[in-house]
Amino acid sequence: MMSLQSPKNPEAFVFRTVSAAHSKRLRRFSLDRRGLGVLVLAVGLGLGYLGGGGLERLRPIRKDVSDLRYFPRNIGQFPNREEIEKIFSRNQAALESNPADLTALMASGMAYYALGREHAVEAINRFETARDYGATDARLFYYLGHLYDLVGLRQFAIPEYERFLRHRPMDRQALLELAKIYFDLGNYASSAGLYERLGHTDGGKKRDPLVMENLALALLKLQDWEKARALLDDLRRDQRHYSKEMSFFMAEAFRGLGRCPEAFSFYDEALEMVLDAPKELAVLEAKLACLTIVPASDEAVIRGVAEKILKLDAKNSTARSALRKFKKSSRKGPLRD
Repeated sequence: MMSLQSPKNPEAFVFRTVSAAHSKRLRRFSLDRRGLGVLVLAVGLGLGYLGGGGLERLRPIRKDVSDLRYFPRNIGQFPNREEIEKIFSRNQAALESNPADLTALMASGMAYYALGREHAVEAINRFETARDYGATDARLFYYLGHLYDLVGLRQFAIPEYERFLRHRPMDRQALLELAKIYFDLGNYASSAGLYERLGHTDGGKKRDPLVMENLALALLKLQDWEKARALLDDLRRDQRHYSKEMSFFMAEAFRGLGRCPEAFSFYDEALEMVLDAPKELAVLEAKLACLTIVPASDEAVIRGVAEKILKLDAKNSTARSALRKFKKSSRKGPLRD
């Protein structure tokens, strides 16, 4: 089996990486028009943390930190700015009386969390202080994981998410966020493992297209070409969840399998899209790599792809090398006696 040669800029290959795919559902902290940082998570878990069972699950969830089922994660679950200020005031007074008040530490940490990136450090400090005083509230681990990721301390985020998942092993939101971190850090095996776990959370029902796509991307990174191809082929059967962006990944799976003739139509599908220069260059480079190893490739097609690459990157060594081969062959005349 041939090995897949990546282009000089492998990140340009990724049209809908885990980050991009998630961004449609897991938007990061941002400032709204009022200047208030808010967390928007489009894939939420409802209005609360539905732990326990029986009558406890039927009891209405109180929007109070003392109710362990109250687990706000998105904008609609947090109080408005006025209420947040009241929470600060009330819990600051409690902490002045008792710095080890775990309920006050958790409540103020959640309030800082709701205010977004600019208050992430304060939120971390409150949650870490609560832990120092002995807090074992599972919500604390999720919030710390998300906050450490938010401020760029992703290696600190990982163990927090893992602690949370020991309490809630099938929590979809946490699994998605941790899988993304693993992918971004290059730990593709762990990322794929989490996506596979997510694939088993639906009780055997139809698999989530988002999870399938992201699993396929992780498998491509792991060079598990056939499994990635099969997942993408499943997605392709339902055009509601398939786009020409994914055609590039399908082509790469075929290239990895050493089946370049089957990859060309998928490269062409990807090139039908309106692409920015780095993405177009990535597809063209990959297609050229396939063309140059298929014995019966049309020289005119190879030349055309190489020239398109040079329009995007005048110093591209792969394209220049391909064109030099044609010049050398064209200079060779008939043999003389």
